[in-house]
Amino acid sequence: MSSTILVDAVYYALRLIKHRYNISDTKLGYIIQGLESEPSPEAPKIALQLLDELEKTEGTSLRNIKKDEMEKYIAQLVEEIQKRYRQSPEYNPKRAERFLQEFRQAVSN
Repeated sequence: MSSTILVDAVYYALRLIKHRYNISDTKLGYIIQGLESEPSPEAPKIALQLLDELEKTEGTSLRNIKKDEMEKYIAQLVEEIQKRYRQSPEYNPKRAERFLQEFRQAVSN
């Protein structure tokens, strides 16, 4: 899997996490019309697999996972994606920093 797809997948998962209280079924996804860019076609599938694993681990739906637990999972995703993305020839420091800022902002909400 390319680093770009991985970044898109984690970003999409973050979008679902951030808006989990406004989504009746995360498996239907969360597309924002008019957004500058939407994820690649593979990214939502991978993101939903990540979130499905998270729900299985927690034994509850995404909506019921407490904020402190969610922050832990987000931190783990950030750490993993940083590690993989830095090793990639596609590594773009500016994009990586923007991505991390958006993660941090989502966690603080």
